[in-house]
Amino acid sequence: MTADAAMNFGPFCLLPRQRILLKSGVPVRLGSRAFDLLVALAERPGEVVSNAELIARVWPKVVIESGALRVHLTELRKVLGDRRESHRYIVNVPTQGYCFVAEVSHAVSPANADDSANVPVGVTAAAAAAAPSPAGKASADALAATPASVTPDLRVALPLPAQLVRMIGRDDMVADLARELSSRRCVTVTGPAGMGKTTVALAAARRLSASFGQQAVFVNLAPLNDPALITNAVTAALGAPALEAVSLRSLIAYLQTRRILIVLDNCEHVIEAAAELAESLLTGAPEAHLLATSREPLRIQGEWVQRLGALPVPPSLDTLDVHQALRYPSAELFVERVRASQGSFALCEADVPALVGICRALDGIPLALELAAAGVERLGMRGLYAQLGNRLAVLTRGRRTALPRHQTLRAALDWSYALLPENERRLLRSLAMFRGRFTADGARAVAQGLLAGDTDELLHNLVSKSLLMSDIAGESVQYWLLETTREYGLAQLSACPERAQVGRLHALHMLATADAMEQARPRQARGDWLARHAYLLDDIRLALHWSLSDAGDVSLGAALAAASAPLWYALSHMAEYLELLERLLERMPGTGPLEPAREIAMREAHGHALWNIRGAGPAAIAAFERSLEVARQASSVADQLHALWGLWLISNSVGDYGATVRRAQEFGALAVHAGDAADAVIHERMMTWSMHFTGHHEAALRHARRVLCQPLAINLSARRIGFQFDQGVAALTALARILWIQGMPEQSLEHAEAAVERAVG
Repeated sequence: MTADAAMNFGPFCLLPRQRILLKSGVPVRLGSRAFDLLVALAERPGEVVSNAELIARVWPKVVIESGALRVHLTELRKVLGDRRESHRYIVNVPTQGYCFVAEVSHAVSPANADDSANVPVGVTAAAAAAAPSPAGKASADALAATPASVTPDLRVALPLPAQLVRMIGRDDMVADLARELSSRRCVTVTGPAGMGKTTVALAAARRLSASFGQQAVFVNLAPLNDPALITNAVTAALGAPALEAVSLRSLIAYLQTRRILIVLDNCEHVIEAAAELAESLLTGAPEAHLLATSREPLRIQGEWVQRLGALPVPPSLDTLDVHQALRYPSAELFVERVRASQGSFALCEADVPALVGICRALDGIPLALELAAAGVERLGMRGLYAQLGNRLAVLTRGRRTALPRHQTLRAALDWSYALLPENERRLLRSLAMFRGRFTADGARAVAQGLLAGDTDELLHNLVSKSLLMSDIAGESVQYWLLETTREYGLAQLSACPERAQVGRLHALHMLATADAMEQARPRQARGDWLARHAYLLDDIRLALHWSLSDAGDVSLGAALAAASAPLWYALSHMAEYLELLERLLERMPGTGPLEPAREIAMREAHGHALWNIRGAGPAAIAAFERSLEVARQASSVADQLHALWGLWLISNSVGDYGATVRRAQEFGALAVHAGDAADAVIHERMMTWSMHFTGHHEAALRHARRVLCQPLAINLSARRIGFQFDQGVAALTALARILWIQGMPEQSLEHAEAAVERAVG
């Protein structure tokens, strides 16, 4: 064994000449005497070294008590984690001395390399960069003073890590990176945790390595705890002296005329230092190209940002088969990782829905898919999918050799969350209340009174750091959280005192949004209105469930249920809506009274839901009668008309045609006072059917023709203000029935066809 050899045992690497002890590539603090004791014992593994020998080696020409030896050995054992019940490194042999019992292997540094640049196999460049040396300043100055023409070449640089598994679904991104790096000098790959930024960057670097004369180096910054050591980390990766005193000036001098590609991986936790280093290298070393990975851009001059998104996920279709599902990279990656641990695994048709559900639930995030794949052996495909409602608890079986933050999904998110300032953490927690997409107004609403900074700026920061997704394609920017991030944010929020406040703020915002949605409905075509607002239902549903919780507000929930009724109906979720509404009504007696307008809308919505789901009956009649009563008390003609319309529908359904006529006449009398043409055409339609059902067919025909004489715009207006149907289609249908009864089948058929044509058109 030579003096500059490294000794490896367990997770440790001992560098005697540099006086460094590394654990998993990270320097460990150890006192000088304890370090000397470790070297003396590790040099002679399996041998008993007497107390006298150890004292003579560590304390030459000094007389000490034997207790000092025990004190320093105790310190050494504590650092090594030496335990009787588990790992053993040093064993006391009574009356004889101590023995190093762990297996020791040796690694020798590359020949002719500077002694201080020794980087044994398995030691990261970042860890080696942290190595102190008394010769640092002299060597660094010598390096800086060496002309570029005679400086050592880079053959001692650390090679790019080998690719151990097949990369899936990223070929286009790798090609894009390679193309950009050929013409640009700084490209940063950004994206959320677990997207595979390192994998993609390394693949691009390998592809470009030949064009850089094989001079491509990888610098993993993840182990760095001190941003000041980033220059040392790059220097060590290059094979140049990795000394504490190495300066940025000396590094630039070393690279000044060299064409080289440097991959700076995991920059986010040392982002300021990484940005400063990168900009300095771009300025001072014109042939150097940089490829960085980070959850946020470096934000330096000349940087080109390439955002890495999730893998495409299969659509949720019942008709999807195995071959179709595996065309999607997320499904292909998941199945391949399952096969890697279970060679006999074969995806069957019955498991395709679970596979699709897993890919979609995990947002196509490669790390999450890999972690999930490890659970198939224990839970099966369908069992795993069933448990993904608690992703953070299920996805916990990463590779033992992976970085700690890549061994569980929670650890990956912990890493990103810990790097955020407190204001950004609070905003992220608050935004986790949103189940779907939201706007900047929504973000400001749920964070009201909780933040010290500007919400818009904090939103931008979260997007930049890949914790928040954004879409700028529409009229206004929309934001959303990936499901994994949202679940993590909710877990953090649940442990914070503002949890109840954020829930209320979210529900209040959804109420304001539902009110604005209802105000816009008469002015927009039905299809446009639905396309603009359909995404809101998830958050309205969430707010209604919150209102029914112990911390909720039933009155607020009832108001939201009333305001959002048109959206529930338009999306055909009336059964679910009725169930939520009745739960609210059950609890209403114990709360304060609603505003009249809110109660009217809620009772009316309840009546229509009952009529559509359970049919006409006493409960539906009672709902509309209560709506009519409150509307009369509030002197609201428009609300009285809506309540009478509901009662007219119920009367028709139960065959009480006398009541049908009375309700239609009451409606007409009120409509005259209202003076709205749309109300008048609705009255004519109501009278058409009332006269028809009571056998007054000629009168029915007159009313029907009055409906059809009205301009189309009036018919559309009547539909948009809450009367549901196209009055013209209803009138044509009535005419077809009447003409058939009167013995005119050909004319009846013409009107029926016209009704269908108008309805379809």
